[in-house]
Amino acid sequence: MSDLRRLLTVEATLKARIVGQDHVAAAITKALLRRAVDSDSRRPVLSVLAAGPTGVGKSETAKALAEILDRPLLAYDMASFGEQHTVAALIGAPPGYAGAERCGRLVADVQRHPNAVVLLDEIDKAHPTLLDPFMRVFEDGQFTELSRGESANFGDTVVIATTNLLQREATISWSDDPAQVRRMLLQARAGYPEGPSRSFSLRPELIARLDITILYRPLSAAVVERIAHEYVPAFVHRITTQMGIHPEVTVDARLVDEIIGRLDLQFGVRELKRVVGERLGDALVEGYLPWMMRGEIPVAVEVRATSGQITAVFR
Repeated sequence: MSDLRRLLTVEATLKARIVGQDHVAAAITKALLRRAVDSDSRRPVLSVLAAGPTGVGKSETAKALAEILDRPLLAYDMASFGEQHTVAALIGAPPGYAGAERCGRLVADVQRHPNAVVLLDEIDKAHPTLLDPFMRVFEDGQFTELSRGESANFGDTVVIATTNLLQREATISWSDDPAQVRRMLLQARAGYPEGPSRSFSLRPELIARLDITILYRPLSAAVVERIAHEYVPAFVHRITTQMGIHPEVTVDARLVDEIIGRLDLQFGVRELKRVVGERLGDALVEGYLPWMMRGEIPVAVEVRATSGQITAVFR
C-alpha cells in the first residue's frame, strides 16, 4: 500500500520536473500503477521508448524517476557502442574473442543494483548486435552476457531508452497515441541511411516489446522561459557554492530575456544550459575574482543584463 501511495505522487512530481511534457508524466504513472497490481510479471517494472527532439527532457525523465522512486540510476551512452568491436564492453565477448575473460558491464551493474532505473541513451545509435539480448529483457526480464554466461534479472528495474528520432514529426505531426508513434518510428526506420555498422537498431520486434512509446513535444518559448526562471537562480547558487561562498542572490528580470534571446529553441533545455553556463558562468567568475584576490567574502551578488552584456556584481 505504501508503494501505491508513492506512485500516486509520481505524476505531479514528474510534471514539475519535466516541464512541458505532461503527457509523459501521465503515461508513465499509469504504466507504473498497472504494474503495481500485476506483480506476477517477470518483465521490467516499466520499459519506455522516449522519442523526439534533443533537450526536451527524455534523459531527465530517467534521472527524475530514479530520484522519485528512490532507485539507483545506471546510465549508458549507447552511441559509444556504435561499432561492433565496442559492444563487448557492455554485454561481454564470446569465448575465444578479446575481452572474453571479463564479465559484461551491464550484467555486473544490474547484479549490484537489481532495482535500478536503467537509461539507454540514444539507443538507435548502438550497434544492432548489442540490442539482440534486450529482446529477452523486455520479454521475460533476463539478460545473459556473452563472456561467462552470467545473467542478471531485470524484473525489478525500470528501463528508459531514448532516441532523437522523430524530431521533424514532433514539430509537424505530434501525437500522444503510442500506436501512431510506433508507426512513425517504423516509417523513419524505412528511410534510415543503413551501412555496414550503422544498420537501424530499433527493429519492429524490439519496439513491440516495450511497454510504452512516447513522443516528446518540442519546447515552446514560453516553456523554455519558465524553465529559465527556475534554472538561472539555481545555477547562480550552485556556482557560488562551488566557489565556497553563500551570498544572497538577486536576478535582474531582464537577464532571462537576454538569455532566451540568444537561444536556438530547437536544442531545448540543453541549449539553455549551454548559454547560461557560458555567459552567466563567465560573469560570475569575472565578478568574484577581485574578491578572491583580496581574500574577502561577499555577502550578496546581483546578476544583471545591460545592453546585451551580462554582469555579476558582488557586494
